[in-house]
Amino acid sequence: PDCAVMEGPKFRRLVTRAKSIYNLKDPELEQEDTFNQQAFDKIWPDLHVLARSSPIDKFLLVKGLMNSKLYQTGNYNIHPDKQIVAVTGDGVNDMAAMSKAHVGVAMGAGQQAAVEAAEVVLTDDNFSSCVMGIKWGRNIRESACKFIQFQITI
Repeated sequence: PDCAVMEGPKFRRLVTRAKSIYNLKDPELEQEDTFNQQAFDKIWPDLHVLARSSPIDKFLLVKGLMNSKLYQTGNYNIHPDKQIVAVTGDGVNDMAAMSKAHVGVAMGAGQQAAVEAAEVVLTDDNFSSCVMGIKWGRNIRESACKFIQFQITI
């Protein structure tokens, strides 16, 4: 389906094989028979916003992105390497998705359990701080690489 915005219940219905969306009560959906990766791969390249999403929807999104192999096909305008998945959250309900993702970002004012499950904690609850942190981290890495290269050539 061509869509830039999708609501959580519709997304869940499209990417799971469960007879009823209410059968999906456990956010740790590790049973491979409930998740449809092929259906997910048809949706996610065009999905920009997942609105009204439940913790299960977030978990399914993270799981699908991490298991997707579309970057290998070259048919989509995405980076040719494996994608890194990051999830933001502030509550206990976000812990499953944050733990499953490569990087979990918690809001500092969120619940303590979410802060402990995250790899990165934003103390000022501002998403622009996350962008600045990534820029600074890339700059530090680039500077360290240049320094090491300089030291090796001397």
